[in-house]
Amino acid sequence: MIQLKSKLNVALVAMTILWTSCQKETSNPTQIEQPEQTGKAMGADAVDLVALNNVPLIISTEFGQEKESDATIAGRRVKPPTSTADLTAPVVSIPSPTSGATVSGTVAIQVSASDNVGVTSVVLTINGAQVAAFAAAPFSYSWNTTNLANANYTITATAKDAAGNTKSASNVVSKNTVIVVTPPPTTLPTSFTLAMPPVVNQGSEGACIAFAVAYARSYEAFKATNATAYSTSANILSPEYLFNQTKSSTTCSGSALLTSLNFVRDNGICTWASMPYTWTGCSLMPTSSQTTEAGKYRISSYSQIYASDITAIKTMIAAKRPLVSQYSVDNQFYNA
Repeated sequence: MIQLKSKLNVALVAMTILWTSCQKETSNPTQIEQPEQTGKAMGADAVDLVALNNVPLIISTEFGQEKESDATIAGRRVKPPTSTADLTAPVVSIPSPTSGATVSGTVAIQVSASDNVGVTSVVLTINGAQVAAFAAAPFSYSWNTTNLANANYTITATAKDAAGNTKSASNVVSKNTVIVVTPPPTTLPTSFTLAMPPVVNQGSEGACIAFAVAYARSYEAFKATNATAYSTSANILSPEYLFNQTKSSTTCSGSALLTSLNFVRDNGICTWASMPYTWTGCSLMPTSSQTTEAGKYRISSYSQIYASDITAIKTMIAAKRPLVSQYSVDNQFYNA
């Protein structure tokens, strides 16, 4: 998902949730309703995971730390175990390398694991692929990063005891990429709302990615000028301008998230008033004046947030940073 800032700041947080269909729904007051297309998923192309792994990452200090839910704890209070079975999971952590560290050469991965009875195994994975398994301490592994691509890497250690209880811990490190580890604020609001541009109907074109990126950038323009209302000539930016130049085919069926973000970074995006959105075709290219205006709304960069890092997501939204998510939906969503 994506957080954007203005060009004078740093920009954009992208999150690894996938939105592969985002067609319709509420009407555009400036257009006549058109019949919906059926039987064809339209919207977002699959994310290039290799490219995404090179995008700077923002994580919270809480990322990778498993926590029992209040419901689980309460359930244990009112329903104590009826047997003497071991229900306590091991305690596991990765003291080195720490989350946010930059790695190179050969890296010593150190895992700490303990249990009330005893740890029987520790499995170590990097980006989901197992690299080592241990039956006893010390739980250490020499990781040669010399020939690895520049990217973010998630190191996960999973400890198991004789009763089958397991617990995992994860640290994220980088090779020549940027990771920003942010501590959560002292308190987060129970709810928070960002004022966004009006919802409109994207019609029969798969312009959901263009709308999401354009609207996130619109919010930053709205916030930067301390505006009290949205205006198509000042702070609502054009999905038409973005989609027509980033669509993945001539059928207007969809576009890719990273391609769209890169385009706004490199070229910007003009206002809605300069190039209004229509779903009657996606072949119209911008004029020189629209391209010049777009340059005023570039972003300098963008980053990603893990979908599983709930604290980071809440922190960004509470800090008034819009996020763009991409994820899959099924026919029940379309039929709703």
